[in-house]
Amino acid sequence: METSSLIASTTTPVSARSAPGGPRSLLDATTFRQAFVQHGPIIHRYAYSRLGPEGAEEALSETFAGAWRNREKFVDSTSNGLEAWLIGIATRVIAGHRRSERRWLQMSADAAMFDHVEGRAADETSETVDRIDAHVARERIARALSKLPRRERDPLLLHVLQGMKYDDIARALDVPVGTVRSRISRGRARIAAKIGEGDRS
Repeated sequence: METSSLIASTTTPVSARSAPGGPRSLLDATTFRQAFVQHGPIIHRYAYSRLGPEGAEEALSETFAGAWRNREKFVDSTSNGLEAWLIGIATRVIAGHRRSERRWLQMSADAAMFDHVEGRAADETSETVDRIDAHVARERIARALSKLPRRERDPLLLHVLQGMKYDDIARALDVPVGTVRSRISRGRARIAAKIGEGDRS
């Protein structure tokens, strides 16, 4: 479903509801449309970084469709609660596009290597060398990311790409903060090791 169609389908006011005796959802049709306007670009950028342009559009639609279907589950009124909840849904959506994500990361690595090769053909000024070094680092990082276990890649990219704090990542992924810290630490260590291997090759 197109995201615009999804938003249009909620023009009739709907009372947010939850299971009898359970917490009341904070999302109704109006606040849902506001959430799309406010957080849609953030979700799209996050999905783009993981899946590329075509995958980002699909993931954005799937994220908000899933959010609307499960709106009664959103009960977090903290300042970053809604964004964290939506990013958590987006992360699960992206997990369903594993092949697309690996392909996009590989393409990013290949593009960085292509830039590196093209740059090497230029005159070897210090500026060009610095640019080549940056491309090589980007290529190695992209390849290392594509090989990280998802449990480490997800929190690491949320922290690096989204600038999310550990407690917000924990809320988004529904894991303890300590788990987020350890997974990010392991992910960074794996990437550093991969880059180090490249330096020795």
